[in-house]
Amino acid sequence: LRNSSGAASTFEMSKAVETIDKFMSHAWCTPGWLKTVALMYFENVFPATGAAFATAICLTVVEFAGV
Repeated sequence: LRNSSGAASTFEMSKAVETIDKFMSHAWCTPGWLKTVALMYFENVFPATGAAFATAICLTVVEFAGV
């Protein structure tokens, strides 16, 4: 993707859709690593928080059980 010109071969790979589940825009001036961090945060913050909370509860139970 060195240039923004399209080609018939790439257009032929596209297809019409009924809906769009997600749309993510980006700025070319933002570093790639920062975009990656933002995607990881927005896509995983709730599952990661739930997993951390569940792990903390399990470890607390194990600690109080004296295992």
